[in-house]
Amino acid sequence: MQDEGVAGSGNLVRFPVERRTTLDLLHGIAPDAREVSLLAETYRIAVPHDLQGQADQEAAEYILNQVPADGRGRADMLRGMLSHAVGAAVAAVLGSRRAAEAAAAARRELADAETGLGYWLHDLQRAASEADLDAAEALVAAHGRMLEAFGVARAVGMAMRGEAWAPRDLHAEADWLLAVEARHRAG
Repeated sequence: MQDEGVAGSGNLVRFPVERRTTLDLLHGIAPDAREVSLLAETYRIAVPHDLQGQADQEAAEYILNQVPADGRGRADMLRGMLSHAVGAAVAAVLGSRRAAEAAAAARRELADAETGLGYWLHDLQRAASEADLDAAEALVAAHGRMLEAFGVARAVGMAMRGEAWAPRDLHAEADWLLAVEARHRAG
């Protein structure tokens, strides 16, 4: 990473806040689920079902069996769980972006070579196709890591608030969202 100076500041260097791994950052850089779905279908990449729910349940079970019931150690372990899950998801998303940039560079190189009709064109076509597949796989994997992090965040958040964990009820959540929307429109 380069040090970026702040214009007109002399000796100030911009602090790279985007490197902090928080849930807010993850929400901000999260892959678009529609793009993930489209790429997974295009490249026939299997997408595991309900990663968020599975991670939520596994985190809750881990908290129940491995995390102390109270005290400072509990809070530290919970924050550590969340930090690890979010950090892995952010790293995966950033890695998928690097893979997408590499794929775009390979396609540009192929486009430039096609005008020259060089004998290496077939190798460039293969490299571009492989880079596209790598980028799609990286994006699907990053999306999975993101869903896992959101699942862990739910279980950890409930534990930190002292709430009893219960599995997500997607129908109840949808009903709640519809009720909120209806109240918003009515008043």
